Amino acid sequence: MIHKSIIAAAALATSALVPASAMAATTFNFNTGGTNVGGSNNGNVRTFTGSDGTKVEASAYSLETTTAWSWATWSNVTTQTLTNSYLGQYTGNGAHQYGLGVVNSGNDNNHAIDNSGWTDFIVLQFDKMVSVSELGLYGFGDTDLTWAVGTTATPFSGTLSFANYAALDNAFGTFNSSDGSNSSSYATRSVNGTMGNLFLVAASTSGSNDAFKLSSLKANVAAVPEPATWGMMMIGLGLAGAMMRRSKANTAVSFA
Repeated sequence: MIHKSIIAAAALATSALVPASAMAATTFNFNTGGTNVGGSNNGNVRTFTGSDGTKVEASAYSLETTTAWSWATWSNVTTQTLTNSYLGQYTGNGAHQYGLGVVNSGNDNNHAIDNSGWTDFIVLQFDKMVSVSELGLYGFGDTDLTWAVGTTATPFSGTLSFANYAALDNAFGTFNSSDGSNSSSYATRSVNGTMGNLFLVAASTSGSNDAFKLSSLKANVAAVPEPATWGMMMIGLGLAGAMMRRSKANTAVSFA
C-alpha cells in the first residue's frame, strides 16, 4: 500500500510548480449585451463574454414543491418537479440596472429570481473552470439566496440539460445559504466558491418572499498552463512516480 504521506508530498511538490499567475479575474455584466437562443420561450439560453474573454451560458429553471397524502406509505409525500423557465434580461432607467430574471409557468409574473410559489434559479455553465467570488444583485425586497458550485462533462458547445431535480442535484456539491437584507437597489454579495464549470444561484430554498435579479458576477479563472509549465508539471509527476516506486520497493511483505 502506498502511504498517504507520500502521495500528499508528491501532490504538494507538483502543485508547487504551478505559478500563482495561472489564476486570472473576470467580470460579467448581465444588464446588457449577450446573445439569446430560444427567444421568449421557456428553456432559452443567454450567452455572455467576460472581461477576459471567458464565456458563460445562462439558463433558467424553477422548482415546484408539492406535498400530498400517499395511501401507499400512509404519510405525506413531498414531490419536487423541475421545469425549464424563461430567462429574461431586464434593463432599467438610469441607475436602476436590473439584469437577469426568471419567469416560470406557475403564474409567476414577477420577472425576478424569487420563491413566491415556485423557487426560481439560474444555472451558469462556463467554458473554463472558475471560482465565483462575487454576485451583483438588484433586490426587490428580501434577498436571501442559495448558491452551489458544480461540474459537468457536457461540452460548452453542447446542450446542458437535466432530466429531473435529482439529476441537477447530483451535478452540484453543497448548497449554501447567503442571507441578505431588504433592498430595492444594487448590492454585491461575496461568495467563496470552489473551482467548477457550473454555478447555481437561486432564491432561498428555505424561505419565502425573496426576489432579486442577477446583475453581475466576478470570478477567478483557471488559466491553461503554458507549454513550459506543462513540462515542469510532467517532471513533478515523474518525481512523484519515482517516490512511489521506491516506497513500494522498500516495503516488506510478511504473512502470518
